[in-house]
Amino acid sequence: MVTSAKVREQRRLLDFGEDLIRENSSPQSFERGLDYYGRGSVTFVIRRGEELQAEVVGSEFAPYDVRVGFDAAGMVEAWCSCPYSGIHKYRTSTS
Repeated sequence: MVTSAKVREQRRLLDFGEDLIRENSSPQSFERGLDYYGRGSVTFVIRRGEELQAEVVGSEFAPYDVRVGFDAAGMVEAWCSCPYSGIHKYRTSTS
């Protein structure tokens, strides 16, 4: 279960908001990403400069590697080791 303290800490560490994530994902991917995050599927997340790196548990044995790049204007790129393209549930759950 996601606690409000955990969400506040995550926001502080990542320093960007829900609006940016919504703008860069479909409504379905956004909701599924929230579900993945809420179930604890994001097992590792760190921000290194302008890049967010994470591991997200999906349907495969090994977690998916996710990277999201930012600049002053917002999200500039997103990459995931899963077979899907676009800003989808794994990338959304990380952000």
